Amino acid sequence: MKSAPVISFATSKGGSGKSTALIILASVFAHEGGRVAVIDTDPNETVWRWAQKAGKPANVTPYKARNEDELMDSIDAARAAGHHLILIDVEGRASALGTLAMSSAMLTVIPVRPSEPDGVEASKTIKAIRAIERAINQEKRYCIVINGLNGAIRSRTFYDVKATFDRANIPMAAHLVDREIYRRVLMEGGTIYGLEGVSEKQVKAAHEEAYLFADNVAVMVGLRPSEAGRATEAAEQAIGAVISEAARRTVDLASDENEMVDGEASRIVEKMRADEEKGEVA
Repeated sequence: MKSAPVISFATSKGGSGKSTALIILASVFAHEGGRVAVIDTDPNETVWRWAQKAGKPANVTPYKARNEDELMDSIDAARAAGHHLILIDVEGRASALGTLAMSSAMLTVIPVRPSEPDGVEASKTIKAIRAIERAINQEKRYCIVINGLNGAIRSRTFYDVKATFDRANIPMAAHLVDREIYRRVLMEGGTIYGLEGVSEKQVKAAHEEAYLFADNVAVMVGLRPSEAGRATEAAEQAIGAVISEAARRTVDLASDENEMVDGEASRIVEKMRADEEKGEVA
């Protein structure tokens, strides 16, 4: 049996939505039947506090790690318990603990709000990942998640922005709109699948967006059936097919929406390119 994939969520920029993105991803995989471990290494304990509130899925298990030994113990415990996926919330500063979390991960998710400061910090995180690669002589994958976009922007624009990042060889997993439902999950607990007092339209949009995010991540870490052999059979059966189909449906949802965020995305990309030319992102 293959080991459960480990995914770290990392950035040194506060307010980037790192913990929110992790909780959204954990919620989707758990909703589809996957057993998910979440490990909180951030002193703010946002993910840990969410996991202590009512509404946490029974198949999501929280761990807390404040040093390197505790992190490795948590990963080992999660694997021994048979989890399909292990998500790590990395503390928001450069540290030995954060470096170990990213080096232990198959994929690092870097949340970025469409602003220059977030672009700068994303560049630093990518630089740290490249340093880890050189140190351990092993490729480490990463992807960008654009957070906090205007609510009018939907799936069609996602592909436009994704193309911008692709041209710069920067993999992008999703865009996440600034939604009330995400803020409520963080404050009240639970997931996007069980909140009351949210309109059907808002819930549907959040579900589609979250599924697309999960589908792209599933491909990157081998949880899709087309990538069989890189994860457990149980994980593929529980997660892969449903997420894939839901994500395909989102492509046709916004045929009349033409609003673009290429300007914002391009500024982030250009900053990364400039750093790369200066040798700051190897």
